[in-house]
Amino acid sequence: FTPSGPLDAALQRGGRPLAAQRDSAQRAAVRAVLEGQGFTLGEFKVLRGGEIVHEAVATHPNSPNRVYYLSYLWLERGSFTQGSRFSERWFTLAIKTGTQPDLMRQVASALRENRLTRIMAGIQWPVAGRIAPTVYFVKLMP
Repeated sequence: FTPSGPLDAALQRGGRPLAAQRDSAQRAAVRAVLEGQGFTLGEFKVLRGGEIVHEAVATHPNSPNRVYYLSYLWLERGSFTQGSRFSERWFTLAIKTGTQPDLMRQVASALRENRLTRIMAGIQWPVAGRIAPTVYFVKLMP
């Protein structure tokens, strides 16, 4: 998807010094795409590896039993490593430490009932070349 508005060109090669600005820009871009498709988003913060990160839960009226768990990742290449993301331990940490208890109960219930869809989402903007940024979504299997 194309971001709904232009992104600051400094974000393309900004790396760590602009991590907070990148995070904010990608969350806004993902939200705009999903809300444009009829999704409702609930964002929260989780402490992971000593760092506070934003994550989100989305629902859609056409699939009322499904809960979509979004983890954000800014990509400078066409691939990523999943690592321990979306593992049982990873979800347990979110459920215990997430800043929105109602959303965390929703995640726990959906996980227990096998109704949780795992989504990696964010901005893909290669640092090499003059390629425009895109908003991406990757559905991951449990």
